Amino acid sequence: MRSLTAIFALSLSLPLPAAADCAGEIAALFDGGAWDPFTRANRHEVTMSRAPDGSETQVSEVFWDGPVKSINCSVNGCFLGIGAETWRSDTAEGPWTSIGSTGIDDPEGFARETRDLIAASVSEPECLGTVDLDG
Repeated sequence: MRSLTAIFALSLSLPLPAAADCAGEIAALFDGGAWDPFTRANRHEVTMSRAPDGSETQVSEVFWDGPVKSINCSVNGCFLGIGAETWRSDTAEGPWTSIGSTGIDDPEGFARETRDLIAASVSEPECLGTVDLDG
């Protein structure tokens, strides 16, 4: 059985001290915690699209190796990004063809700015504690 700390929009009935504690808990996730791309472990992410009939289609698959190195695959092929450079391939195994710069002069700075924008977008958080998933 898996557990996960659930975070949802704050109800108006939540006492202020609990909201403040929750906001601090969430801020810590982005600042050196599990949601900080600079401390987060390498990971594999899959994005799925769900149709109204319930069927699912994979949209993309990303293999992250730190905050500025990834392989992102979709139906259009795969893209390898390392810092400001990008390569393309038909498969995640290559061979890779350079397609040039991403146009981002400071990839690490961009990753930090993105992290900070996402953290700042969390408003009125509610921390519900540990919840059981899948049963």
